[in-house]
Amino acid sequence: MKISRKHLAWFFATVVLAALIFGTWLYVEIWVPNRALSQYARSQDDSEIVAQEKLRTLCHKIISHRLGNHHDAFITLENVGNRDSIPYLLHALSWQEMPDADGTVVCTTEHCVSCLQKLTGMDFGFSHYDWNKWWQDTGSKLSSEELAKRATNSGSVDQ
Repeated sequence: MKISRKHLAWFFATVVLAALIFGTWLYVEIWVPNRALSQYARSQDDSEIVAQEKLRTLCHKIISHRLGNHHDAFITLENVGNRDSIPYLLHALSWQEMPDADGTVVCTTEHCVSCLQKLTGMDFGFSHYDWNKWWQDTGSKLSSEELAKRATNSGSVDQ
């Protein structure tokens, strides 16, 4: 079977277009937010609340994808995260590496779980299933105030 030049040209054009679209997506969705987080410096006219909201939104965008600097985003969310951060963290936990048989865990996974613990006052370890079940059954039904109160009142996280 012989492929005509016309079909070959269309195939080449399609591949180039797909590569451009994918490259643009990578740039906008992955590279720009990660670079912004790494270079984030609060401007003088930003109020503390506005700055935290910008950082939170940036971190949510970063941990929405498997690619990116999740480590720094998790650490930042420990300080600026809120109730809205929990679904993003749960989603990110689903693809984090679980502890080895000897209990060794990648620090990024540790930071993700630590952030969940800090924001919820709960401790389900590294189990995505248990965290997700609690969020679906209980956590998502709590008001922002109640969730923040539980997290604050929990000097040591409970189960």
